[in-house]
Formats: sequence, C-alpha cells, structure tokens
Amino acid sequence: MTQADFPNNDSQASPLVSLIVRTINRPDFLQEALQSICMQTYPNIEIVVINDGGEDVSAVVNDFARQVSALQLIQLPQNRGRSGAANQGLSAAKGEFIGFLDDDDTLDPDHIADLVQALHQHPQATVVYGGVRVEDDKGNVDGFFNLPFDRNRLLASNFIPIHALLFSHSLIGEGGARFDENMDVYEDWDFWLQLSLRASFLHVDKISAVYRARGDSGVGLIASEDMQRQGREQLFDKWRLLWTGREINCLAEYALTQERTLAERDEQIANLNQAVAERDGQIANLNQAVAERDDHIANLNHIVAERDGQIANLNQAAADRDSHIANLNHIVDERVSQIANLNQAVVERDDLIASLAQALKERECEIRQILASTSWRLTNPLRASKKFFTTKHTKK
Repeated sequence: MTQADFPNNDSQASPLVSLIVRTINRPDFLQEALQSICMQTYPNIEIVVINDGGEDVSAVVNDFARQVSALQLIQLPQNRGRSGAANQGLSAAKGEFIGFLDDDDTLDPDHIADLVQALHQHPQATVVYGGVRVEDDKGNVDGFFNLPFDRNRLLASNFIPIHALLFSHSLIGEGGARFDENMDVYEDWDFWLQLSLRASFLHVDKISAVYRARGDSGVGLIASEDMQRQGREQLFDKWRLLWTGREINCLAEYALTQERTLAERDEQIANLNQAVAERDGQIANLNQAVAERDDHIANLNHIVAERDGQIANLNQAAADRDSHIANLNHIVDERVSQIANLNQAVVERDDLIASLAQALKERECEIRQILASTSWRLTNPLRASKKFFTTKHTKK
C-alpha cells in the first residue's frame, strides 16, 4: 500500500484518520511513536497528543507538525489517568476514523493504509483491527496478537491491543462509547466491549504494529497478577449487570470450550511427553551405541597407530637396506671398473705376447734359413775350431 492508493484530493479514498497518542514524561518514546506515524504510507492523518499532566513536550511534538495533515497537542494541567486522557483525545479527534497509539508503541508503515483499505472493501464494517507483535527492550519478538474476532472470546479476555484497532467516529457520538474513567486497567477491553454492542469487528490477518513489553508502564502484559486480577474483577463487576443471560451463557460456554480445549491440549501434551520420553529412550540407546562405536573406533585407531609405528620401522629398515645396497653397488661399480682395467691390461699383455711370439717365430725362421744356408755349412769347421780353442783357453 502506498500513498498513490489514497490521493489527498479524494476524501472518499483517504478520509481523515485521527491517532490519539497518550503520553506522560517519556519524550524519547514519544518521539519514536510519532515518527512511526509520520512514516505511514496513508496520507491523511491527524495526530492528537494528550500529555497527561507530564512535563512540556512541545519541543518534541512540534517537529512533526508539517509531516501530517493535522496535529493537536493537548497538555493536561493534571494527570487524569489513562481513561481520562483517552476521552480527552476522543473529544478532540476530528477524523472519520479514530485509533490509538501509546507513546511506547509503534506502527509499521502500512498499518493505517491496510486498515482503511479493509474498511473500503467492507463498507458495512465500522471497526477493524490488525495483528501486533510483542517485542522486548532489545527488539526480540516475544509473541503475537493476531486472533480472528470472536465476541465470546472478547467477553472472556482482552486479545486486541489498543493500537491494533481503528473505529468509526460515529461510534463515539452522543450516547456512544467512552472510556470508563473509573478503570485504569483493561480500560481498552471495556471500550472494545462497548464497541461490540454497536458494531461488528473486521480482522485484517497481517502483523503491522509493535507492542513493546517494557517494565515501566505498569499495565498491559507486564502488569502484576494482582493488578490483572483486580482489573478483571472490576470489569466483570461492571458488565455482569449489563450482560443478558444469553451473553453470560456465551461466556460460560466459551469458558467450557476453553476448558475442553485445555484438556485436549493437556492430553496432546501428555502424548507428546510420552513420545518425547520414548524418543529420549531411543536417543539414549543411540548414544550408548555411539559410545560403543567410539570405543571400537578408538581401539582401531590404536591398532592403526601401532601399525603405523611398525610401518615406520619397516620403512626405516628399508631405507637402511637401500643405503647398504647403494654402498654395495658403489663397491661393485668400483670392482667392475678394476676388472675392466685388468681386462684391458690382459688384452695389452696378450697383444704383447702375440707380438713377441711372432717375432720369435720370425727369428726361428731366420735361424733355420741361416742353418740351411751353404755359407753356414762351409763355415761350420771354422766355428768348431773357434769353439775348441775357446774352450781350451777357458779351461786353462
């Protein structure tokens, strides 16, 4: 939803919506709340700030005057309480539709646009509300209010936060709905009950606002149990005189329905608890199996570690053996080199012997030739004489 869906010059498309903001001495929260209103995509909004006897907030409020269609600041001289401040806002509001936003809550940008669009789509409706998320001080989501409308539920409990809802100005006219100024707890619930007598409620199934569960307001979700109980007793004491027997019966039937629902829910919870217990047993068995498997894995890891140690030792032995083999190979290479050198020497000796043998053969051949020659035979007597004389001379 954008402002283009609600042109300012078309009063039927964008009727004035008045948002009443109750505040007292929380300027920082007030500024956040007003900023969330000014961020609305719906274009035609009046802000009515009711300062319930607190310190002057003009400096905070005036900053937003130009960001909305209209702005009123009503500073009450004395505190009138939550209901009195709300009625003061109702009397001042000029819009065709009216809503509330307490100073510690905020609206998402499409909140008003979505609610007005729903009213346009359902012309018979004069009250519409959307969903609200609950956030803590840190912005964490703690829950939601987003139930469809059921008047019997409304008779029994307040399930609509005050800023979730828009209603027609016609419902607060003369003799119309007003806040009960005797009530400061559940005053909005009482107001919704009044509206439910005059109009049907339309629910928009969308979360579009924030309820801040802070510990400083003293009411709402964080109210004490005693305060809530007293507030309910006060409201029921008022309405028991106004409700018909049919409405009281509806309240009783709703309570019985809730009781049956709670009984069924308790049975479901018991069944779920039984299922959880069985699942816990299965998980315990699985955990035991996992523990045993872990022990087995630990043993296997120990065996693997021992095997790794053995392998490391074998690898070391293999490395030592490889080093020894490398040394032996080196020795062998040296021996092979020596043998090669010896073989070379043998070959050279063989060549020398062959050469000598050849020379000897040639000499023998020469000698035979000499011996067989004529000159050798003719000179033989001379050689014999020489030998004789040489021998004789040697003996002497």
